[in-house]
Amino acid sequence: MAYWGAKSLTYVVGVGMAAVLLAGCGSGSIAAPQNFEAGLKTWDEVLEAANSEGQLTVWTVQNAAVNKNLKEAFEKEFPEIDIDFAQYTPADLFPKVEAEQGIGASSADVLVQTDRFWHAQHYNEGWFNPIIGPEVLKADELVRNGSEPTVDGVTISNQLLYENNTRALSLYSPWGYAWNTSTTPSKPTFEDLFQTDTFHGAIGVFDPDTSPINVEFINKLNERYPSLISRLGDLDPVIFTLGGAVSGALAAGDIDAALGISQTAVAGKPNVGFAYDTNFPALATPVYAELLAKSPHPNAAQVFLNWALSVDGQKAWSRDAGSVRPDGAGANALSSRDIEIFESEGLNEAGLVEDRAMLNKAYGR
Repeated sequence: MAYWGAKSLTYVVGVGMAAVLLAGCGSGSIAAPQNFEAGLKTWDEVLEAANSEGQLTVWTVQNAAVNKNLKEAFEKEFPEIDIDFAQYTPADLFPKVEAEQGIGASSADVLVQTDRFWHAQHYNEGWFNPIIGPEVLKADELVRNGSEPTVDGVTISNQLLYENNTRALSLYSPWGYAWNTSTTPSKPTFEDLFQTDTFHGAIGVFDPDTSPINVEFINKLNERYPSLISRLGDLDPVIFTLGGAVSGALAAGDIDAALGISQTAVAGKPNVGFAYDTNFPALATPVYAELLAKSPHPNAAQVFLNWALSVDGQKAWSRDAGSVRPDGAGANALSSRDIEIFESEGLNEAGLVEDRAMLNKAYGR
C-alpha cells in the first residue's frame, strides 16, 4: 500500500508533465490544475502558497452550524488563512456556478454538495481541479485497499475519489426526524409522523427537485415502510428546499414535524425535539467536495480539502455525522453500526427522473 506522507509526493502543475507524475495518485491520469503556477510543487510549497493567498470561499449546501464549526477548526489549524462559507440550496447553487463558469470566472474556491450527476455533467468541461492533497490520497488508498468503512461487515464505499480525482466523497450525513415540542409535547415515534393524521398539513419534507438525495432518502424509507409515500400524499406535506428553513419553521410552530433532517440543523432551536428511528439504523447520505478550476485561491482550496479529509478534519466535520476515513471515525453521534449508508453512486439518472416524478405526483404537484 502506498503511504502518502506530507513530503512524499511531488506535484506537477504545468500541463505537460501532469499526467506523468500524477498518474498513480488515485484514479488514472489527471489534467493539471488550470491556474496553478507552472513548474513542480511539493506539498510544502502548496502550503506556503496557500498562506500567501490567505483566504478561500466555500459554497455549500450544508447548514450554518456545520459551517461555523468547520470555520473555527480550520482557522485554528491554519491561522494565516481566512475561510468564508456561503450556504445555498442546490437549486440556487448550481445556476450560480454555471453562470460564472460560462464567463470564465469563479467567486468560490470549493463546492460542498450532494449531487454527483451535476458534477458528471460538467467535469469534462474543465470546471474542476484535480484533488492532490496527501491526506485525501491516503484516505482514498485506505478505502480502495480493503479498509472500507463497513456496517456489520458490508462494504458501503470502495473509493473516495471519483471522475479522475475531481470529486471527493467527504462525509456521511445521517438524517433523523424532528418535532415541535410545544404542539407535540410527547416524543412521537418515527411511525407516528405518517401512520396517523396527527400531522396532516403540518409535516415538512424536502423538495425532490432540488437534489437526488431527497429522492433516494424517501425511496429508502419507503422500502422500510411500504405505505410511506402514499401516506405522505394523504398528509399534504409542506415542501422545503433547505434544512435551515425546516428548522426555523419547526421552532416557529409553522410546522409540527419534519420527516428527515440532520441533528445539526435543529441544534439550539427552541421548542424542537430530535431523534433517530429506533426500528432501523439511521439513513446517512454522502456529501461531496469539489475544487473549482477557476478558483481565485487554488492552493488554499487544496489545503482546506486536504485538512477536511484528514483524521483531525474529519473529527471536526463529522460531529453528528459519519467519517469517510476507516482509520479515524471522528467524534460521531452514531457508531458505524447505527448508520446505514446508501451510496448514490448506485442510482442511475433514468431511475432518478422516474422516481422524482412519482414523488412530485404523490405530493400533489
